[in-house]
Amino acid sequence: MVEVFERKATRFGFGEGIIELGKENPKIFVLGADTISSVVINGFKEMFPDRFINVGIAETNLIGMAAGLAVAGFVPFVSTYGVFASGRPWEHIRTTVCYSNLNVKIGGSHSGIMVGPDGATQRFA
Repeated sequence: MVEVFERKATRFGFGEGIIELGKENPKIFVLGADTISSVVINGFKEMFPDRFINVGIAETNLIGMAAGLAVAGFVPFVSTYGVFASGRPWEHIRTTVCYSNLNVKIGGSHSGIMVGPDGATQRFA
């Protein structure tokens, strides 16, 4: 028998998943870059406000702060639009997170050519 799953945008699954992880592991932190509702991490923020950080429109700082949390033994999840998660802070991802083999999770949403009402700058083009 084939199990049928409900289809949903990845960002909703990500948001639900980090809430479940946050319930299980008090070392989970979530960091956002002023896109909290759009990338659906607002549920985590409401449930665990002491483990949520909004860095504002500062994706390079987002990665740097996540790296610091990882060094301190936490498990940071960062989430923003895909183009901003990979484009702006790529050097910091490479030199700080990857070279140090840090346990940082990076979630990027809106990574297509049609992103709806969130605007044209949020897509890979």
